Amino acid sequence: MAIKKTKYLLIIALSLIVFNTNTMAADLDKNLKQRCDSLPPSSGSKPMTGPLGSNDPNIVFTGKMINGITHIFYPSGKLQRRGNRIDRNNNPSLQGDRMIGLVEIFDEECYLWVSSSRNSVGTLTSTKYYSKGDLIASGNITEGKEDGIWEYFETGALTRKNNYVLGVVKYTEYYLEGNELNQKTYFNKNGNLISTEFYEDGIVTIKGPGWNEDNKMQGIWEYFENGALFKKVTWEDGKDIETLMIHPSVTCKKLVQDFTANEMRALRKYQNKTFIISGRVTSVDADMWDKPQITLSDGEQWSFSSCLASPAAGEEFFYDFDKGELVKMQCQINGEIMGSPILKACVAPS
Repeated sequence: MAIKKTKYLLIIALSLIVFNTNTMAADLDKNLKQRCDSLPPSSGSKPMTGPLGSNDPNIVFTGKMINGITHIFYPSGKLQRRGNRIDRNNNPSLQGDRMIGLVEIFDEECYLWVSSSRNSVGTLTSTKYYSKGDLIASGNITEGKEDGIWEYFETGALTRKNNYVLGVVKYTEYYLEGNELNQKTYFNKNGNLISTEFYEDGIVTIKGPGWNEDNKMQGIWEYFENGALFKKVTWEDGKDIETLMIHPSVTCKKLVQDFTANEMRALRKYQNKTFIISGRVTSVDADMWDKPQITLSDGEQWSFSSCLASPAAGEEFFYDFDKGELVKMQCQINGEIMGSPILKACVAPS
């Protein structure tokens, strides 16, 4: 009984597969018919070979004028292309000297394949490419070559843009979900990759020359935070051989102004981050624990606010400071006391 039941189930399953396949085929045929019915047929049109039909003399295309527009058809009778073809007197002609304006090319499943524009002398100026009716690429043409920005799509979403100069790619932008810039690559006059940039939320995060033949990072790469450069790493065959930290700069005056204007906003911007701090020395003293403390002026003559800086352990650069001297230090900003920003772990900037 079990064998018979299994046999019946198998027959039912195969029947469903065949039914679903036939249904899908019928739907495809229906869509094909709808597409082809929307385009004019070739009945009664003129046989054509050569450039206006096919370069293969054994394939005879046909053509006819419909409302002054040239239509060329496949041997199957389906539309192959259509556009405004004119003669030397600028009159519509089936076998005129040139095509102007919009020209459309279709495949044998009646999908639009290429849509292009030509100027008044028949020169190609722009082109759009399609796959099964979906736009996959579009851009301008100059002297028969891609020129300017070309956009490329997958399933209707923008995936990349190429910036061409007469067929040579200058840079390429890659996109996520159709609108978010993700990566940008630059090319030299020979079309070779010279640098790559990565983005998050439209802001550059990493920039570098690229990879070697083994797909390993090579050369000096720059790293950014909120658009500001903070680190350079030299890579050799994928190995970090040198890292240079680069910190943003801010004056003591700017710190005091920001903390005075809005302390919470200033903390979000500066707290526990390292900056190159510049200011004028007002004193080099010892704090209550006999630790060295450097006071920098905010620059205002009658201000009680200043920046209080503590050197990192083992640092002695402050012994060379004189009152009134304009100096720079690399410090971590920890907050503020009574309007005075607190700077910790200060070292002489490299």
